[in-house]
Amino acid sequence: MNETIGIPIRNLPKDFTKAIHDHVRLYSVTMLMAESIEDDRVIPCSGTLCTFGHKAGIVTARHVWEEARKHETLIMMTGRGYKLLKTESIAPAVPQSTSKLPNTDDKIPDLAFLYLDAKQKAEIEGIGKVFYSIDKRINSAYLNVQSSDGYWTIFGNPKALLRAEERTVTSFVYGTGVKCLAEIDGWDFLSVDLNIPENPEIPKSFGGVSGGGVWRTMWNCDSDQTRFVVSNLIEECVFVGVCFYETGEDDRQLIAHGPGSIYERLSRII
Repeated sequence: MNETIGIPIRNLPKDFTKAIHDHVRLYSVTMLMAESIEDDRVIPCSGTLCTFGHKAGIVTARHVWEEARKHETLIMMTGRGYKLLKTESIAPAVPQSTSKLPNTDDKIPDLAFLYLDAKQKAEIEGIGKVFYSIDKRINSAYLNVQSSDGYWTIFGNPKALLRAEERTVTSFVYGTGVKCLAEIDGWDFLSVDLNIPENPEIPKSFGGVSGGGVWRTMWNCDSDQTRFVVSNLIEECVFVGVCFYETGEDDRQLIAHGPGSIYERLSRII
């Protein structure tokens, strides 16, 4: 009989969390909006490389795309190089805004899919990135965010960690807590905890994390809590959300679209 064990994030072994973070980075991208690769006036943002059937692209926030299209270039940064995407050549799938996030003026849904052609996909894979198959995970039991089980992480590219003049971008994978927040007009939303005791040293602002993914990883450990295992990272580390809004309260949170928005609503549009 399986028993659910609650362990503070700070007590999880570093090699265990590193393996999960490295896996999440395979599918995740840090991006810079700019006029050229030489431009220091860059705006950071984030996304997740995905395939919906035979269609490949970047899942991100709608407002990220609305800002990116004002600039000539979207620069995708990786540890093995970069890929330049001319924004005029990007074809987006953007759900129509139907409402506003409660107590804000932000329009929802705030979600988009930026199509990439076969050549662009191959070039991105050539610099070490992997496309996450939505179709393969669409029936995963781990998409059920009503349960808080698992190790939850967010990926992003905080502006606070950007060093534009040095041409360095620091991607950020953060272990946290996630709750199912609400459903509005058929789109689901998650709240992501930021100021938590387990992770006190975090950026003052999460600008640049917009469009970044929320991930849930199921894991096991032995009764002595000396061995932590993820049986199959490909199956048990699932993409469940897209961050798009940061609250301004002392108890800060990120608001994200949930798995229903990605796997059901966005999938239909694509």
